[in-house]
Order: sequence, then C-alpha cells, then structure tokens
Amino acid sequence: MISLAAEGAIAAIVAFVLFALFVPRAIFWYRIVGGVALLLSWVPDIALGMGGTPMQMAMRYVGPLASLGLSGPGGGGPVSVGSPPGAQTGGSPPGFFSSMPIEQVLILMSLHAAIALVCIVMLTTLTRRSPSAT
Repeated sequence: MISLAAEGAIAAIVAFVLFALFVPRAIFWYRIVGGVALLLSWVPDIALGMGGTPMQMAMRYVGPLASLGLSGPGGGGPVSVGSPPGAQTGGSPPGFFSSMPIEQVLILMSLHAAIALVCIVMLTTLTRRSPSAT
C-alpha cells in the first residue's frame, strides 16, 4: 500500500510540474485531470470487490506497480512453491478469485481519495500567486 501511495503521489507531482511548464491555465486543467485520474484509480478497486475475471484483470495491471522497487526475499518476481491453495483439496477451481470484502475495497478507495485530495488541493493551493504579490 505504501509503495502504491508513494508512486501515485510522485506521479501527481511530476504531472503538476509538466502542467505548470506546458499548459495554459495549468491549475484548472490539473484539477480536471486529477479528478478523472481519481475516478480511473477506483476502477481496479471496484474490480477487486467484484471478484472473478474483473479481479483477475485488476491484479494483472496493478500487480507490477505494487512490486515496483521490491527486490530480494519477499519482493519482486513470482514465487512458485507448489500448487495453489485448494487445487487438490476440493476448494476453489484454479483461476477462481473470490471478491475482496467491501470494507477493504472502501479503504482502498478512501486511500486513493486522500492522496488525490492532498495532491490536487495542496499543489494547486500552495502554488498560486497571492493577490498581494501581483
């Protein structure tokens, strides 16, 4: 969670700098793009709550981002220690994903919202010129 939050915040800061350098009315457009990015960041969270194929797709696209920068034991590449849970015990069929509890989905969505609010509100508010400076 921390690595994904840091990656999102760094991406927001880089995007803000690029907007400030190249886009007229940067703050206005940054707020719009930031709001759209927040909505798009909720799509994988909702997919995790749905389970099945949507959850599998979300994990496929977000998984590499979650393991970025992790190396050594416990991080990075795939770990293959045997059969998936339930493969021979009559459990869920291979490739089956049950949905994530709604409480955890809401926590992920609120994490995205908190980071978006901090990045969008703080960056656009702190970088404005004060009326006395003009």
